[in-house]
Amino acid sequence: MAIKTKAELLELVKERIGDDTSDEALAIIEDVTDTLDDYETRIADSGDWKARYEQNDADWRKKYKERFFAPTEEPEEIDEPEEVEEKRTFEDLFKTED
Repeated sequence: MAIKTKAELLELVKERIGDDTSDEALAIIEDVTDTLDDYETRIADSGDWKARYEQNDADWRKKYKERFFAPTEEPEEIDEPEEVEEKRTFEDLFKTED
């Protein structure tokens, strides 16, 4: 099994189909062409994955290292008044107001 270029694949399809101009033959040619074009587009959109991986790795390593040298900030304490809850008894639950 060998890796083929787009032109080589299309040539193989052309040889296999020959002079057939039926709807099925044309559909196969169209599907192969569209699929190969889609693969080319996806590869172009994904860019250089190795460079992106290496950059991402370097960024995370830098962030990880910096966290050890960053000044520590102590959270500010917020003085909130405590709410005093009224204690209820079991009997209070069943009292009716007149």
